[in-house]
Amino acid sequence: YVVGFDQADQLTPLDPADVFWSGWNGPFWEVWTQSGSSSGISAAVPDRGSSKYWTPSDESGFSGSHGDWELGGFGLSGATLQDGAWVGLSVAAGSFLYLEPDSADTLAYFNKKQAPRSPKIVEQQVNPSARQVDAFEGSFGQDPYNDTQAVLGFPARDFYDPFAELEGDSPIRKASIVDAPYYKSLDESENLLLTLLTQPDDSPELVILEMDPPVLDDPDHPYGVDFLVFGNSFLASEGYVGGASNLEEVQLTQGAFEEPLLVSVSPGFQGLEGESASDWQSWRWESYTNGPFADTMFPTQGYEWDSTEADWSRVPTDFTLPVNPELTDFLQNGSRYDLTAADAIAWYSGSGGGTGFDLSAVGLREVRYIQVSSSFPNFYGGEIDAAVSVRPLYLGDRVVVVAAEVLRGDAMSSFKSASDLSQLSWKIQWTDVSERIKFQWAIEKWTEPESDLALGSTEFEFRGVVENPGSDLVPVAKGFLSIPLDHLNPGRATSSRLYYWNTDSWERIDWDVDPTTLMATTTQPIALDKRFRIVTLPDSLLVIHQTEDSKIEITFETVAGVQYQLMWSMDGVRWEILETWLAESNQEQTYQTETTRERTMFFRLQEDFANQN
Repeated sequence: YVVGFDQADQLTPLDPADVFWSGWNGPFWEVWTQSGSSSGISAAVPDRGSSKYWTPSDESGFSGSHGDWELGGFGLSGATLQDGAWVGLSVAAGSFLYLEPDSADTLAYFNKKQAPRSPKIVEQQVNPSARQVDAFEGSFGQDPYNDTQAVLGFPARDFYDPFAELEGDSPIRKASIVDAPYYKSLDESENLLLTLLTQPDDSPELVILEMDPPVLDDPDHPYGVDFLVFGNSFLASEGYVGGASNLEEVQLTQGAFEEPLLVSVSPGFQGLEGESASDWQSWRWESYTNGPFADTMFPTQGYEWDSTEADWSRVPTDFTLPVNPELTDFLQNGSRYDLTAADAIAWYSGSGGGTGFDLSAVGLREVRYIQVSSSFPNFYGGEIDAAVSVRPLYLGDRVVVVAAEVLRGDAMSSFKSASDLSQLSWKIQWTDVSERIKFQWAIEKWTEPESDLALGSTEFEFRGVVENPGSDLVPVAKGFLSIPLDHLNPGRATSSRLYYWNTDSWERIDWDVDPTTLMATTTQPIALDKRFRIVTLPDSLLVIHQTEDSKIEITFETVAGVQYQLMWSMDGVRWEILETWLAESNQEQTYQTETTRERTMFFRLQEDFANQN
C-alpha cells in the first residue's frame, strides 16, 4: 500500500501509545546528531545548553547547532556515526511554507528550532524484596519450615500441596486469600515459609532481613504504608477450598486465621555512641508493639481473579502495592456483608496482600533492617514468607477509598508518572465518597467531535473512573484535585485552565496555580468521575518590521477569548503598556506604533484567559 504525500497527515498510529507525527503539510520531525559524531564522541549525554533556541550556521537556515547538538540536515543520510553516538528527534516549531517565507509558521520553523532536552537516565530496576538474612536466632519449625532463606525474594504465588490428592484435588495450587501458601514451590525445590517458635529457654526466635535499597517513609506511598510483611494467613470461608474451586461461590464467613508475630525496624549502624557495626543488638530498634503484626491481614493473593470467566487469570498481582488497611473489618466480616472470595479479591484492586507498616508510626524516616520475632504465648507459631518495600501509585493504578478515612480528614491519594518518578505527584484530598470506592485515572485522548474545545491548546486529557463493586448506587467521589504543571513554562502554567465534559459542553473548573511549585489545585472539591482537559494558551509569535515611514508594525495571531497586552521598553527592564485587546475570534492582529524607531526597542506580549468560560 503506497501512501501519497497528500495523505500523510491523515495517518494515525495503530497503537495510541506510540509517538507518531506524520508532518508532511504541518511541522515535521527534525533529526539532531551529537557534535563531532563523525570524528570521535564523548560518553557524556549531549546538552543543548542555556539557549532556548538553536543558532543557525548560515543564512539558509538549514544547518546549525544547539549546544552539543547539530541539526542533521536532511535526516541521517549525511552523517557518519560511530557506535555510541547520540541521535535526537524533535518536532519543528512550525510548518515550512515555501511560498510564504514571512508567515508565522515559516519564521517559527527557521528561528525556533530546539534540540531535545538531555534525556533522563533511568536507573536499573531495584529489587524491593529483602536482600539477605543479616542475622537469626532459633531453630524454628520442622522441615521445611526451618529454612531462613525462605524469607528472601517475593512471596509465593503458587505452591505444591502434598495433601491435595487426598481430597481428589490437584497438588498444583495458586496462593489466594482463602488458600494460603505452604510447604514448597511447585517443583518442590524451594521452601516457602519460616515458622517462628521459641528457643529451649523460652527466649524469642527471630530473623533480621536487610533491605537494599532501604525502606523510606514516603508520604506518596498508598495509605501511608511503607513496607509489607507476608505470611500465610487466610480468610475464613465455608467448606473445602481447592485448586479447582470457583471463588465466585466460596462464601466468606467471620474472621481470619492469623498467627501474629512482632515486627521491629532499624536504620542499622549509624556510628552513635555505644553502637557497633557488627552487633545488631547495639543499633536503634523501634517496635510495633501495638501492631500491626506480621502474619495477619491481608492474606497473600498471587493472581487476579477473572470474574467474567469465573476462573483464575494469568495476571499476577502486585506485591509492592498494599491493600487499604481500612478494609480489615469489611473483609473479616464476609457473612455480614455477603462477600464471596471473588468479591474480596476485587477490593484488593490488584494488590498481592501483605501486612502494611508505616515508618512514621515509629518515628523513623528510613530503615534498612526488618526484624520479625516470636514471644510466647501471644506471638508464637506464625510464618514469614517475605518482606517487600512499597512503591508509589502510578497514574493508571487503582486506589481504594473508604468513607471512614474521609470523615477523619486524612484521606489523601497521590499518583506519580511511572516514566518519571522525579516529577511531583498528582494528588486528591478526598472530601466525600460512597461507603467504599475504587478509583483510577485513565490518561486518554478523545476524538469525538463534541470533545473539541477551540479555546487554547490542549496539554493533556484524562478521565476519573469510579467503581463501587457490590452496590447498585451511583458512586460518589469528590475532592480537591492538585496537578503538577512544572513541565510547562511558568507563563503557560499560571494561565492554564481546567475543564470537564458536562454532557454536551465543556465547563470550566476554577483552580489556583502556585507560581513557585507550579502545582495547580482546584479552589473547591470537584466530582472526579468526569472527563477532564487541561488547556493552555498557544505560543504567540511577534512578527516585527519597519514601515516605509520608519514606524514599527507588529503582527501576531490571537485566540478567541484570550486577553492580550502589548508592552514596550527602551531598556528591557521598565515596561509600558501600548494596548490591550480581548480577542473575539481567532485572527491576525496588527499594531502600528505612532513613533518612529530611534534606537533599540523591546516588545513583549502578555496573554491570559479572559474571565469567562
